[in-house]
Amino acid sequence: MIMNVKARGATRRVSGLVRLLAGRNALRRPVDRIEGAVLAALSAALAVAGGAGIALLISYALCRLVLDRRRLTAWESAWSLTGPRWTTRR
Repeated sequence: MIMNVKARGATRRVSGLVRLLAGRNALRRPVDRIEGAVLAALSAALAVAGGAGIALLISYALCRLVLDRRRLTAWESAWSLTGPRWTTRR
């Protein structure tokens, strides 16, 4: 992309012009751009997995709350029918 001109001053001017016209990302190494893309893809995947994990934990906690409340209600109704048997004297 940079033209090699034998004159020393001309090389600097040409490379500066190419940098100005091409933008900053055009002169980066392709490996840097690939690493950036891989890093962006990995961070997006981790964010999705983390969000799914948090959603699962919240749904687990809500289901557990509903089931415990239901179980406690059933136990209280059964307890009210029988009552404590160890307090009665025979």
